[in-house]
Amino acid sequence: MDSHDWDFPRLISSPHKAGIIKLGASCHRIDRHEERWFAAGAAAARSTGVAVAVHTEIGTAAHAALDLLDKHGVPAGRVLLAHTDRNPDPELHLDLIARGAHLVYDTIGRIKYRPDSVVLDLIERMAEAGKLGQICLGTDVGRKSSRLRRRLGHEAVETVLRYAPPRHFWPKPDGA
Repeated sequence: MDSHDWDFPRLISSPHKAGIIKLGASCHRIDRHEERWFAAGAAAARSTGVAVAVHTEIGTAAHAALDLLDKHGVPAGRVLLAHTDRNPDPELHLDLIARGAHLVYDTIGRIKYRPDSVVLDLIERMAEAGKLGQICLGTDVGRKSSRLRRRLGHEAVETVLRYAPPRHFWPKPDGA
């Protein structure tokens, strides 16, 4: 990573290494430019062993992202699909998890998208299906939600906030 956050005439490396590769997909599709970025991001993920996070616009194009990354040698188990809770379809989420993907629910406390109860319902459905370990919570709010603890208990909160996320930030050997 650059010591000057890429705000300098030339790269000056820092001792810090990226823990994740971030890619983005358009709404409902991956365009031809994004396909090139996915190929480059997949190559970087393979060579470094880090996970890939994919911005899914309104939670769409998730299957297409998994297909494209798989084509470039990144298995679904190394992929985090961000914003999937913006498309609150539990059957879709279970299909994505069945492929091995990890889902990032990041609208807790962001009422402009939907009430927290919708995301809590999704988390509860994933817990009932035994898939809570495939869910990560991300949010700009910066605080734990006591509502999740009240609905699903301490163990569920610990799973999605403490135990599931670190698994994605440890480099893994190519193809793992």
